[in-house]
Amino acid sequence: MLDTHDLTREDLAQFIGSTCHYRYPLTGLRYTEGVRFVAEKGGAVWLLGDIAAYQLDPSIRFEPFQHWKLNVAEDKTARLTCENGNGKVTFTQKIDYTDFPLDEIAFYLTDNVLMLPSEY
Repeated sequence: MLDTHDLTREDLAQFIGSTCHYRYPLTGLRYTEGVRFVAEKGGAVWLLGDIAAYQLDPSIRFEPFQHWKLNVAEDKTARLTCENGNGKVTFTQKIDYTDFPLDEIAFYLTDNVLMLPSEY
C-alpha cells in the first residue's frame, strides 16, 4: 500500500505513456497508471471520483478533449477547472478544503481515458 499525501512532482516524472488502463466504477471512465498513482499516493481518490462524476453531464462529456486542472491555494481551498483544450472553460468548481499535497495538478481526458499530460 502506498503512503498517501506524500506525492511530489518528481514522482510524476516517471509516467510517460501508458501500458494499461483502469476502469472507474459506474461511469466507465478509464484512467492510466499515472492517474491511479496520483489518486492513491496523493490521497486524491475523491478527485478521480469528481472528474468521473462530471462525465455524466452531457455539456462536459461531449467535449472530445478535456483539460482538467486542480489549483490549491495556501489556505487549502482549491479550484477544479475543465477547459476544452482551446482555453475555453467548460466547468469550474470551488473546493472549500483539500489536503492535496501539490499546489496544482493537471489531467487530460480524451477518448474516455483520463491521463497525466506526460502520458498523452
